[in-house]
Amino acid sequence: MTTPEQSKDLRAKYRLQTAHAIVEAYVSLVEERETDAVSMADVAARAGTSERTVHRHYPTRVDLYAAAGEYINSEVFGLIEMSSLRDLPDVYARVVELYERRPRLAMLMARSATFQPLRTGFRAALHTRLEQLFDAEYPEADSAIRRRAIAGLSYLDSVTAWAALRQESGLDGFEVAETVGWLMKLVLNDVDRDL
Repeated sequence: MTTPEQSKDLRAKYRLQTAHAIVEAYVSLVEERETDAVSMADVAARAGTSERTVHRHYPTRVDLYAAAGEYINSEVFGLIEMSSLRDLPDVYARVVELYERRPRLAMLMARSATFQPLRTGFRAALHTRLEQLFDAEYPEADSAIRRRAIAGLSYLDSVTAWAALRQESGLDGFEVAETVGWLMKLVLNDVDRDL
């Protein structure tokens, strides 16, 4: 016999599974359609639930966008840890591999106003990590060099840079990774030279 506590745990587990299914449904639809303009009815149908259930979990579109952003950031294109700024070109090459596996979703992440908060949050986390690494590796660098180097490296290590090079320069994913890695090394070599 199921105790009240077990029943409560099962309901909580089912709520989490349903919420996850809704987010996955939304992400798959925006990727498939290459637009973030997806109706809640379509999300409900894809998730195998009702619109009312979707709204119970995500009362507003903003709530759904935020949950989708967290899912994409943690499950699809998350931040890859590095121990040195010199790791950055290799880390970016690995990130590009992730973008190339799901290019329509990556392009939407780069261009959609809906996902601006996702980009902003990701870039803030990356910026903080680059600051930590820069300060550890270049403690004697002046603030102007530090600001320029971190700004340049954080811009290069982005889905926005990948999208621009893919669309505007016609590079394939391998070429994007090589080009961005080369530019990152130029920045770091310039910092080395200036110190």
